[in-house]
Amino acid sequence: MDWLSKIPNWVKIPVKILLPALAIFSGFIVLASDNVLEYLNLLEFEQRNGFAFAIVFLICVSLIVCYIASYLVDIFVKQIKAVLLKEKMYKKFNNLQDVYKNTLIQIYRQPTKSLKMEMSNSVAAYLTAIRAIDRSELSDMGYIFDYFLQPWVVMSIERLIEENKKYIKKLEKAIPKIKDKDEQNELKENLKVCRANLEYLTSIDGSNNCNEWE
Repeated sequence: MDWLSKIPNWVKIPVKILLPALAIFSGFIVLASDNVLEYLNLLEFEQRNGFAFAIVFLICVSLIVCYIASYLVDIFVKQIKAVLLKEKMYKKFNNLQDVYKNTLIQIYRQPTKSLKMEMSNSVAAYLTAIRAIDRSELSDMGYIFDYFLQPWVVMSIERLIEENKKYIKKLEKAIPKIKDKDEQNELKENLKVCRANLEYLTSIDGSNNCNEWE
């Protein structure tokens, strides 16, 4: 029974290593053929303690299966939460008033992904309050700061760009198939606006003016 005194040392072994090791060892003792066990001088040991090792094997396998299932479920839940959070943030971005959305897009279009604004600027104050932008610690003249986008805003704008690209491709495929001239002209006008929006979103603007997109 000397092995009982060694349990405290075993406990120090990480569970993700200890459980598989016990499962492999106990499983080998229980499932190996008599010839193999006799060759390793373990046959008599298995005959005396086979029942205990069978219990250990079943417990370890059950724990491993539960651990893997729990791990997979946890990953799945995290992915679902991440998707729902992205949808929530994208909806939040799209529901912003044009003046706020245009400012965020203008910051995105800057070479440095930042825009200088006065701390007293109401737009900057609102976007900071909803955690859409943050500001640098350093300032010009004590009240002008560099404001930069939060990651969720960057992801929202990049998603907006991708959706515009997909919609443009959809229009380009649909227009030649439309026979009605009025409907075709309407789609062409939509295509023109979408292309202009995409060009605006993806172009670099070195100015500090907050231009608007349609």
